[in-house]
Amino acid sequence: MDKRIDDVEVLQHDHAHVPRYEPWIGVAMAAFIPLGVMFILPPSFLWPMVAAAGLLLLTSIVILVRQERRAKPET
Repeated sequence: MDKRIDDVEVLQHDHAHVPRYEPWIGVAMAAFIPLGVMFILPPSFLWPMVAAAGLLLLTSIVILVRQERRAKPET
């Protein structure tokens, strides 16, 4: 099958399965930062760090849900 380079549909289809950066994954991974810092700081910072990690994780879930709702179904 011969594919032309200037065919936009072919280019979009070929790149459909290429992994890309997902913003929600970055926010979810950032939730581990307060958990790591929690072991360095005094015990009085335990709950604020847990709350920060939980807030980041919750934010990543919200980003994922909004992204999936906005995505167009493939036909």
